[in-house]
Amino acid sequence: MQREIRESNDQMIAAFTQTLAKLPKHKIIEREGLVIINTNTDNVIFNPIFFPNQIQDEADLETRLKTVSDYLKKSKVNRWIVICEDFLPEAIKSRVSEIFARYELGFFFKMTGMATEKLVPFEKAIPELECRRIENVEMGRVAGEINAIAYHMPLDSFHPLFTRETYWDEKLFGYLGYVEGKPVSTAVTFENQGKLYLAWVATLPEYRNKGYAKKVVWHSVEKAQENSGISSSVLHATEEGFPVYKKLGYSPVASFLSYTSSTDN
Repeated sequence: MQREIRESNDQMIAAFTQTLAKLPKHKIIEREGLVIINTNTDNVIFNPIFFPNQIQDEADLETRLKTVSDYLKKSKVNRWIVICEDFLPEAIKSRVSEIFARYELGFFFKMTGMATEKLVPFEKAIPELECRRIENVEMGRVAGEINAIAYHMPLDSFHPLFTRETYWDEKLFGYLGYVEGKPVSTAVTFENQGKLYLAWVATLPEYRNKGYAKKVVWHSVEKAQENSGISSSVLHATEEGFPVYKKLGYSPVASFLSYTSSTDN
């Protein structure tokens, strides 16, 4: 399990490093047990800070958070700070949010690293949902706005990346799910460190609990599998998405906590 935990953490860092490299002003900084990605955009998720390895004790965590705090004072954008809960010593797990709060970092949301070697076959017929591959900037904009609504963020939050034509290349299997001509759900799959990585899954609130997300996810991953020959896939699920992925055959392998420097968290 320790190997799976490390792989889940590495997959997240690699996926965001690969994805955000599409933004022209991106910069990656590695220092004192941290990986900092700066994109000079207003989307907090596009400006993440990761902990790449085990936290030894509370003093180690405080040292790294002091570095984060010093960096934030020089930064003009809000940050998304992600830590693998399984990297924390048992003695501080129950107090981790309190420790982050000392550095004015508020809890954002929890995620679960998940993986599967094979998707459970999708058997439910949903004839009203049509899956279309994202192949232009306009479709990308729509996918970004569905994500923004799902994450309760400003509507244009994902535009810097999702409206870049170079992002939607032939190696990215992004799909929109349409109901009566209206895009209501989205998912993206791409190759990452020898596995397929599923990301940017979102459904408009009024269209949830109808199986739409499950079908779009299955379609996106299946097309990526057919193209790459890779069957295993991984993801990092929000609490809302967790039940959907379990039904598709994904199993939990690691737990993640995220925090933000934003006062609107």
